[in-house]
Amino acid sequence: MLAYIPEDDGYTLGGYIAEVKGLHPAVRFTFRPMLHRERLAAQAGITVPDPAKGSAVMAAAVARHIRQWDIEGLEPRRADRLLSQLLEKMYGMVAGYLASDPDPENAQHSRDMADEYLDSLTNGELVGSARDLRDSGN
Repeated sequence: MLAYIPEDDGYTLGGYIAEVKGLHPAVRFTFRPMLHRERLAAQAGITVPDPAKGSAVMAAAVARHIRQWDIEGLEPRRADRLLSQLLEKMYGMVAGYLASDPDPENAQHSRDMADEYLDSLTNGELVGSARDLRDSGN
């Protein structure tokens, strides 16, 4: 993960919203994070006194930043049709207020990263050095 957002070079992040039984299904998506000025502008538009305008600003911000999702039958440009809980969670991730939920499909990757970290602690090395040593077969 980068500490900055590059020029529009295709840089995206993956997002996952876990299912909440009775409220919404799980959703996987890719998005381009908002720049700070975009976040401030969206937040100003969302907090206007007219709820319909605020909702439209939030949906437009999500639609503008989502590149793809696994919601069948709905294109990202129609984010205004999302269930409220999904729209708000996606907005939170796109705007940088919320982190993605842990994706069960990436659980093995997370375990591998934890193993690398533990190896580095055990050997008193940096994580990258422990990974390089492991990958070299020594």
